[in-house]
Amino acid sequence: VQDDLGAMMSLAKVRRTIKHWDKERTKVTSDLHRTKLANCKLREEKMQLEQKLSELQQQIQSEISNRDEELEIVKHKLRAAEAEVNQIKSQRQIKIANFEKILQKHREVTRTQKLKLYELSEQRENETRKVEALCQRSQIDLDLSVKLQKQYQVVAATANQTSTSLEETKQRMLHVNE
Repeated sequence: VQDDLGAMMSLAKVRRTIKHWDKERTKVTSDLHRTKLANCKLREEKMQLEQKLSELQQQIQSEISNRDEELEIVKHKLRAAEAEVNQIKSQRQIKIANFEKILQKHREVTRTQKLKLYELSEQRENETRKVEALCQRSQIDLDLSVKLQKQYQVVAATANQTSTSLEETKQRMLHVNE
């Protein structure tokens, strides 16, 4: 009778442990689901950021092309002015000064665009690092879920074995009582 009582207490303890692990498994599964949703959201954000970066790069490239064309026009005008300067010495200083001002503005614009491109590149690297960190956290959560699932299976197997042993003990006790 004491063996039966001990076995029943062990079975109750195992059942409580199984309930506990069921709750833990449910919690981890829920966490895993939230992590997967977060990963999907992050992938979408990453794709959106990459698309924005691509659009910005295209805009910058377009601006650079426009500025290059404008620069070529300015260079062409400068050459024409230099030819004209050779003919008219008195107007020479005025035209050179004007063209130097235009050229300086274009250089400043180009410098500003290069700085913007560098900043965007740094921003993209920072976002990529954040996404990689979140992916690592998701992998850790997934590994923990697998580990808890294995532990749950071990506990369930132990409970089944205890239940079977208890049933066999009952049968023997009934046999002995008869």
